[in-house]
Amino acid sequence: MGKNKKSIEYYLEKITEMSDVIETSDIFVDAHIEVNFTIEKEEYTHLINHFREVDRGNDNFTILIGDSKFNFTKKS
Repeated sequence: MGKNKKSIEYYLEKITEMSDVIETSDIFVDAHIEVNFTIEKEEYTHLINHFREVDRGNDNFTILIGDSKFNFTKKS
């Protein structure tokens, strides 16, 4: 993504759209959906700082949207 910072609303909107597309697809009927992102430390910090109830000492966190699980892991 480079130096162009996106707002937290942008990220949430995009992963919500992904969740909707995956969950309404007739390809993955009754599937357990888990999407994993490994992102650079700077981007990870930018994202995690927008959530209140997250332990910032962890190297990963999860957002649940609908029946989809989105995992974010800080690249080491």
